[in-house]
Amino acid sequence: MRFRSVLLAVLVVLAGCNALPNAGNTPSPTESGVSGPQKSTAAPGNATDGIGHENGYSADAKLSISPNDGLNKTERKAVVSRTMARIEIVRQKEFKHSVPVTIQSREKFRGNQSNQNITKSFRRFDNAKFEAMFLIGEQSDSLAVQNEARGQSVLGYYSPTKDSIVIISNSKTPTLDGESTLAHELTHALQDQHFNLSDYNRTTRDEHNAVNGLIEGEANLVQQRYMSNCGNNWDCLPRSESGSSAQPRATGACISSIISRTLMDPSSSTTTSSVMAGAELTKCSHSLL
Repeated sequence: MRFRSVLLAVLVVLAGCNALPNAGNTPSPTESGVSGPQKSTAAPGNATDGIGHENGYSADAKLSISPNDGLNKTERKAVVSRTMARIEIVRQKEFKHSVPVTIQSREKFRGNQSNQNITKSFRRFDNAKFEAMFLIGEQSDSLAVQNEARGQSVLGYYSPTKDSIVIISNSKTPTLDGESTLAHELTHALQDQHFNLSDYNRTTRDEHNAVNGLIEGEANLVQQRYMSNCGNNWDCLPRSESGSSAQPRATGACISSIISRTLMDPSSSTTTSSVMAGAELTKCSHSLL
C-alpha cells in the first residue's frame, strides 16, 4: 500500500510537469513556430547566414534522403544543418557554431552505462534513498535499476562538457529516426551556446530539478513546435520502422524509468531525451497499481 501511495505522488508530480507545454499562460520562446510558414531572416550582406540558415541550408530546404539505410557524412550534415536552421526559426536565436552529432547503437550505449565507476559509499547512499521511498527492494541495486532505465529509454543526449550530441538508435544499422530527438538535443546545444548550461549551480537535488525544469521545459516546447510544422510547413524525415521507437515496458523497466525521471543524479553532466514521457509513462505506471 505504501508503494502505491508513493507511486501515485510521483505520477501527480509528473502530470504537472508534462502539462506545462500545453498550458495557456505558459510564455513561449517565440510567437512563431506553429502556425503558418515562417520566413528566414538572413544577415545583412550574407544571404546564407542569419536566423533560418545554417551551413548553406535553409529551414525550408527539401532533402532527398531516406534514413532507413543509415546516413552518410554528407547526408547527416545536411539534416543537422537544416534542423538547426528550423530551431532558429522557432526559438528566434541563432546558433553560434555547429555541434558534432553521433548516432550510436543502443547496445553500445548500454555498455557505456554499465562501465561507469561508482564508489561504494555512493552506492550505499543511493540504495538506502530509494529503498526508503519503497521504489526498490532490500536486495535491489538502485544504480543498476537506473542504468536499465537509461539503457532502454534514452533516445539521445547533449553533453555541455563535450559540446556534442549522441542520438541512440534501436536498429542494427544505427540511423536517425525522424527529427524529433535531434531537434530536442540541438535545442540544448543552442541553450548552452547562449546561456552556458554548465554555469548553473546544481549542488543540491532541488537546485538540479529546478534548473532541469527550465532547461527541459524549453527544449520540450521547442521540440513540440518544431514537429507541429512537419507535414504542414516543412518536409521532415520519416520515422523508420525500427529506429528509436519505444519498446514494450516490463514492470522492472517501468519502476526504473519512474526513478530516473523523478530523481535524477545532481552530478549528471548531460541532458537527455527519454521515451518514457507523458501519457506513456502514466500508462506504464498504471500497470503497477
